Amino acid sequence: EYIDNRGERDIQLPSPQDFEWRPVARELIVEGRHPHLNILDTIFVDTIGGDLTIKVENNTATGKGVYSDPVADPNQSLDDAEFFFAELGQLILLKIRPYQEPQWRYLVFNRLNESVVRIDAIGESCVQLPDNHGILFPGGFYLQTGDYKTFNEPNTGLRFKRAIKSPNGEDVLFLLYEPVNGLVALYPYNLIERQLRTPLYAHGCARFEDGRMLMFQAESEPTRVHPMQLWQTPFYSDVHASQTQQSRTFFGRIGNADLVRGISDLFGVCQLIRKPDAQATHYHELCKYAGRLFDQYHWIGATEM
Repeated sequence: EYIDNRGERDIQLPSPQDFEWRPVARELIVEGRHPHLNILDTIFVDTIGGDLTIKVENNTATGKGVYSDPVADPNQSLDDAEFFFAELGQLILLKIRPYQEPQWRYLVFNRLNESVVRIDAIGESCVQLPDNHGILFPGGFYLQTGDYKTFNEPNTGLRFKRAIKSPNGEDVLFLLYEPVNGLVALYPYNLIERQLRTPLYAHGCARFEDGRMLMFQAESEPTRVHPMQLWQTPFYSDVHASQTQQSRTFFGRIGNADLVRGISDLFGVCQLIRKPDAQATHYHELCKYAGRLFDQYHWIGATEM
């Protein structure tokens, strides 16, 4: 007997990206010997002459750029290809499909080091990391500082499902889901270290109030024994966190979330200082960190008084 299809609506996944792609209008074309598109007066893109080219100078006298990738049709014009972009802090994400090519290309441009990386996994799913740290996609992450890491992702079709924040304010668990095989991918991200730990995969998982997480894998053949994994994680519930004794020390009154944010900013400053190819944008970014840390210092001083 048919009852309803409420469950179908309940399991709907959110949008693959938590930002909006902006189309590149034709008015942004800069004519010349090597015409290109002017995106945010920062990067200049074209798909003509046999290559997808990205330049950092608005110069039509030369076709050379900081990034180049061959296209299928060398005789296409700028009007033949499709261009979209999104601005996320220091990152500019590009979504490009050259003429008569079935696959979209996804690129990340970083203002700090003026580098370009092609990451097609962004098309499957892409969400922003907390506190504007960068972006996360199936198989890796890319930070605003230019650091990025990818894992040998054997699974395709993963899409963002939801994020779980730990009460300690230090960790965030991103859940990605592949609906055909029912695969769940768990991506734990640490805000202080600014690192994505090795993903965990399962065909089913359950999270308990105290943070324990039970996971199991589907077997290719029926078996009598079904092995499971039990992990202790920091992703316990707010109710469980409220039952623990609260610290009355100076740092306890500040709160772990604010301490994590301050330490994370200090780590960000250290990463920028270690960059060998410092540019003006690096100093602008250091000023932003210094401003946030200064505000936190005054807030902490007022709390202590």
